[in-house]
Formats: sequence, structure tokens, C-alpha cells
Amino acid sequence: MYYEWVAKLNYHITKVHTQCWKKLFWGHIGKKTVIYSPSKIVNPLNISIGHHVIIEPNSTLYCVGAYQGVNHQGTISIGNNVYINYGFNATSAHHIIIEDGVLCAFNVSLFDFDHGYEDVAHNINLSKLTVKGPIVIGEKSWIGMNVAILGCVKIGKHCIIGANSVVTKDIPDYCVAAGSPARIIKRYNRLTKIWEKV
Repeated sequence: MYYEWVAKLNYHITKVHTQCWKKLFWGHIGKKTVIYSPSKIVNPLNISIGHHVIIEPNSTLYCVGAYQGVNHQGTISIGNNVYINYGFNATSAHHIIIEDGVLCAFNVSLFDFDHGYEDVAHNINLSKLTVKGPIVIGEKSWIGMNVAILGCVKIGKHCIIGANSVVTKDIPDYCVAAGSPARIIKRYNRLTKIWEKV
């Protein structure tokens, strides 16, 4: 009973904070969207979130601005009816797009850039970023636990990415992919309406 009461109180406090923030700081936040605290938000004016979105605690939405003398102006766009579980990390120096109806499990990470490492005279953290291009997650896709999506990658509609996978290449619509690096293991056959092994 106590834990249920605490959970309800935390929900209402977080909802109030979200409603206040969206009028002052955010690029856009839709109706009935809740971002639970604690979460880290950097450059929220570059973040657009649709309606009926839930982002669980310990998540990070980070839009990279100026870094090592380069102004990146990263952006993050999240559609409607998206559920994002604990420990999510989206860090953008270009553009990250999460379309409608996407489900993200625990500890999903999205990075659309790499740290430069070629100059051995400097710490990697002090090197310029290598921006790869946008990350797009298609509508109604399910991203499994501990998945990393890296670089310029497009995941199609209604895809499933298996737990602990590392996605470095595009995944077409209606596919199941898994592994490191992720590869397609099943496709949906629209004629037979069966998910077939590849």
C-alpha cells in the first residue's frame, strides 16, 4: 500500500513538473506525456515529444550543442504513443527520430556520432565528434533490452531488435534482427502472413 501511494505521488509530481517545463523550456511536448524523474535533459528546446509518451526514470535525452569548437545542434524527435523504459539514453549531434508506437525496453542507447580517436596526442574525450547522420526508428517497432543503435541507421516499421544487439546498419520494415552486429533473422511474409526465418 505504501509503495503504491509513493508511486502515485511520484507520478503526479512528475506530471506537474512536465507540464510546467513544457511551457518554458521544451521545443514541444504533447498531451498526457510524462517524463519521470530523475532523468537528464540537455538542450530541451531541441527536443520534440508527441502525445501519450512515457519516459521512465534514469533516462537521458541529450542534444549536443557546441563541442570542441563545433556547433552541432543535435535534435531529438519522439512521436505519439511511445513507451521508453528505465535507463534510456538518446544522445544526438545530428538527429534522432523515434516514430509513433515504438516500445523501448531497459537500457536502450542511441548515438548518432563517434568520438574522434585518430589524433593520439589528444584525449579521445577532447577530440572532435564524427557525426554519422540521423537515426530513425520506424513506427510500432520494439527495441529490446540493452540494445545499442549507433551511427546513421534506419530501423523500419514494426521491427523487433533482440536483447543485447548492436545495430550498425539499416533494418528493413517487418524484420526481426539480433546479434552484434545485428543481422536479420526473420522477415514477415505479407502473402502468407507468417514470420519466416532467414
